[in-house]
Amino acid sequence: MRWKWVLIFVITWLSFSIRPAMAESNIDIQFEIPLSGIVKYESWMRLNVKVTSQEQNFTGAVELSQRQVKKNNEFKLRRPIKLEQGKSTTVYFDMPSQILLDDWYVQVTQNGQVVKSEKLRISYPTDGRTIGVISEEGNAFHFLAVNQSQSKMNRPLSVQNLTEQMLPDQSWIYENIDMLALAGNSGSTINDQQMAAIKEWIQLGGIVVVSAGPNQDGMIQRFADILPVEAGKAGNIELQQALSGYDIAKVAPNGSIGVYNRDLPLFVSKSYGRGLLLFVNYDVTAEPLASWQFNPQLWQNAMIQHGAKKIFEEKLYMDQMTRPFLDLSKKIPAVQTPPPIWMVALWGGYVIILAPLTYFILKRMRKTEWAWGVIPVGGIFLTVAIFAVGKPAVVKTSTSYAVTKIDILDESLAHVRSAATFLGVDQNEYDVQLEPSIVALPLTVGRNDYRPEGLIDGDEVLSFRNLPYLTPKQAIGIGVKHDMGLLLLPCESMRIVCKGT
Repeated sequence: MRWKWVLIFVITWLSFSIRPAMAESNIDIQFEIPLSGIVKYESWMRLNVKVTSQEQNFTGAVELSQRQVKKNNEFKLRRPIKLEQGKSTTVYFDMPSQILLDDWYVQVTQNGQVVKSEKLRISYPTDGRTIGVISEEGNAFHFLAVNQSQSKMNRPLSVQNLTEQMLPDQSWIYENIDMLALAGNSGSTINDQQMAAIKEWIQLGGIVVVSAGPNQDGMIQRFADILPVEAGKAGNIELQQALSGYDIAKVAPNGSIGVYNRDLPLFVSKSYGRGLLLFVNYDVTAEPLASWQFNPQLWQNAMIQHGAKKIFEEKLYMDQMTRPFLDLSKKIPAVQTPPPIWMVALWGGYVIILAPLTYFILKRMRKTEWAWGVIPVGGIFLTVAIFAVGKPAVVKTSTSYAVTKIDILDESLAHVRSAATFLGVDQNEYDVQLEPSIVALPLTVGRNDYRPEGLIDGDEVLSFRNLPYLTPKQAIGIGVKHDMGLLLLPCESMRIVCKGT
């Protein structure tokens, strides 16, 4: 009989161990970061996770966790998924880049059990200036990296080649680069959503450089609403004349260069919001300027004259975790914590007066042995009474509080940064509705810092589940708001800090 019990145990153990292995072989995970993986430390980033179910239908969740093995009470960020056999889906996680400096694991779970786990490996965030280049020529704009001091902070400047497919259609993701350069007829596959995001990013403070030589209408005409440049006027300009407005004109090369519009100078710029669109009226890969030894100095001079360098230098570092806002949002006006002196008085009165008085009365009644039960039970009743009376005094129902900074750029656009605290009292779960143009991250206060934790359901809902009583949860968000209006003040823009629920 003993061998039968052993056989049952082995079969049961194998059934539970084989299931995760089968589920793991059924799931495939791939990572992707827009902008060809370029991430800046002081910006938000998007992590795309593509999940494929190979052999059977799958319902579960994709989680970001700092532990490879699932444990209780760990911080994790989740998105639900549902897959048909042989199908794929892509979910994404938006967060400040600085959060992912630690080790993270992307896990696919089903019924609370990890069926697939992959360590997240991304490039370390850059701390210099980055120029993203889209060009059919691999060495276009290479000369911009020669001069390593484009700002007073002496931060290194690098040029990174991008592909149209890696361009995002959300303006805030472009904050991971400092300049986007488009050359010739490149970018013909950039769709309307990507183009709208690029233009919105310019308003937020981005710099876009568009280079076009003769008959290269591909990109510059797509920016005609910002900087109209008449087509069909190709020609040649003598370099000695074209460079006369720059400090290096005395060493200008002989000859001419083909231009997109013969009636315009080599460089034309237009401010748009807080950013800049710089039109280069020739093909940057064309000779003799492409290999000219003074080409880097020419571009540095052009960047200064047209204000690009000023925009570089005015971009200040901002803590994307908005920790001051998070701390301020904890001060919920509806929550009134009772003064500590009352707690001391109540418990002190019980220990010093009520407990000895109870013992004295029981002694007079010759029931001193009852003190072992009456005094502890009295303490329990006092605790329940304090809770019943004190709970409504703290807060009567679930509440929240948000602190928002609105940076008005013009009458049509404003940049928003926000932090909020949610306090559940009469329920242990709730959902938070987001505005369509806002991206947000649910957080929990960890041992040393804020940690991502919560369920992101769809694009506009943050969900908190199984919350302990009076446990605050928080969230931070960034985004843009359209048609905010413009305050009539004697300044180009203003910043407003708003508080409220």
